[in-house]
Amino acid sequence: METPGIIVKWGTELRVIKDIYDDTTIAELKARIYEETGVKPERQKLLNLRTI
Repeated sequence: METPGIIVKWGTELRVIKDIYDDTTIAELKARIYEETGVKPERQKLLNLRTI
């Protein structure tokens, strides 16, 4: 069984953020994106989210 997650575009790269569930808050999601990319949550834009 695959772990639920999302694909995040950062610059020209696509990154997979795993362990994102229906009950994950936006703040938690942005914190996970920050861990992967180093982009602070207040600088992030969440557009066209695709699930995997």
